[in-house]
Amino acid sequence: MKIFYYTATGNCLDVAKRIGGELYSIPQLLKENKLEFEDEAIGIICPTYMWSIPRIVVEFLEKAKFKTNYFFAVVTYGNIDGGATNHFVKIAKKNNLDVKYIKSLLTVDTALPLFDIENKLQN
Repeated sequence: MKIFYYTATGNCLDVAKRIGGELYSIPQLLKENKLEFEDEAIGIICPTYMWSIPRIVVEFLEKAKFKTNYFFAVVTYGNIDGGATNHFVKIAKKNNLDVKYIKSLLTVDTALPLFDIENKLQN
């Protein structure tokens, strides 16, 4: 099983490690232009950004070629998933990917602009 992940704060990397399999960083693969993959199961792990998925993940889904019988995704969120899984499925279908399983997963909220950091540091 191959797991492709995009992580900014570490939440998605942690999820990818817990699922197991061969782990691949999406930004690294795009940088190296490695975009053809085959396995029995292939998964994408990414965070929710603005009630959707990050642009870099969309770019990866548009450029990569996947050969698999089971394509799945986990989209993490910290407060509200905002329907990010629906956006993922639409983007996947647009790129001829049949998502067999998708799940939104509550993780630690890391949207720092939403928090009063000074107040948290003083406590």
